[in-house]
Amino acid sequence: MGYGIASDNRAAKRPLGIVTKNSATSPDQVQFDPATGEITDRSTQSARAERWALKSVVNKLLSGDRVSKCMVLRAPIPGRGLSQIEVHKGQTHGKAFYHGLMACGSVWTCPVCAAKIAERRRVELQQALEAAKAKGWGIHFVTLTVPHGIGDDLHEILGKLSTALKKLSGNAPFKKAKAQTGLQIYGYIRAQEVTYGQNGWHPHYHLIVFTKETCGSSVIQYLYSGAWQRACVKAGLPEPHPVHGCTVQDGREAAMYVSKWGI
Repeated sequence: MGYGIASDNRAAKRPLGIVTKNSATSPDQVQFDPATGEITDRSTQSARAERWALKSVVNKLLSGDRVSKCMVLRAPIPGRGLSQIEVHKGQTHGKAFYHGLMACGSVWTCPVCAAKIAERRRVELQQALEAAKAKGWGIHFVTLTVPHGIGDDLHEILGKLSTALKKLSGNAPFKKAKAQTGLQIYGYIRAQEVTYGQNGWHPHYHLIVFTKETCGSSVIQYLYSGAWQRACVKAGLPEPHPVHGCTVQDGREAAMYVSKWGI
């Protein structure tokens, strides 16, 4: 997958950072989940065009922020002035991109930088999964959610979710369940996602949990479900559903999730 604007003779005559007229993605070009609004399938070209269309909007909404200067202004070189703008071709995907422009590195507010960061993280996750398989570790894909509604304040929910996750592994139900199962957890990789659907904002966590040995999903479900309910209540969130609030799938689902992360 390429990142940046592919250049040709016509594009070279346009100011940097301007999205072409045909860059907007029409609804019939993509497939999405109507419940969450998550896009499930689209072409590489339409995805790239959408990122730059979103970037154009972000530049206007956050005109005084660093993100508005990202991929628009020339990058400064300490003691040497400003960078020269060049067009390079990536070795991995063969896509053209600009070199010498400022990059904000914001994973939340910049559609362009977020795509690059997500791709690098996806590669790292794939490497982690392969290493875990080689060691014979158990891999489990855990999704943690809370009840949400159309009038919820996203900023408030995100803060409470962060608090709940911190309380999760340290609360009594988690420690008790862990002792009862005798399960040894080496650690986990966390990803926070926010989707939007008919019930408003839907922030949630995905955890890829690594255990000493393979075990059934029901063991991990028992370990996390009650502890997650208690942690959410203590953080001031509604109590999650005992089944839907915490779902557990095996390592194959984790690998599938990682493989489509950057799409």
